[in-house]
Amino acid sequence: MANSSKHKSIFDRKRPPRVVTILGHKIKVRIIPYLEDNGQELYGAWNYDEKTIYLQKGCDWPSVLLHECCHAVFSLSGCGEGLTMAREEQIVIVLEHALLPLIKSE
Repeated sequence: MANSSKHKSIFDRKRPPRVVTILGHKIKVRIIPYLEDNGQELYGAWNYDEKTIYLQKGCDWPSVLLHECCHAVFSLSGCGEGLTMAREEQIVIVLEHALLPLIKSE
């Protein structure tokens, strides 16, 4: 049996991975200098058409990456259908804060 305490999470790395796999889809992860939507600064964004997660340079990338991965799960699985963007954002924020401590190694 493998010793789980030696296993490192992708969230314990110094830099984010370039690709993550979500529900069998290869998702690119790109760091960009600045990210905004309608004049509002964003730390991250999920683009379904490009199958890409964008992270703003200098952000708390483990938290933002997990957050954007949750958005990707909702859209790739179809579970986001019927949810308003505001409601999806509420759910994703809860998942981000609940799950990040569980998946970061001690």
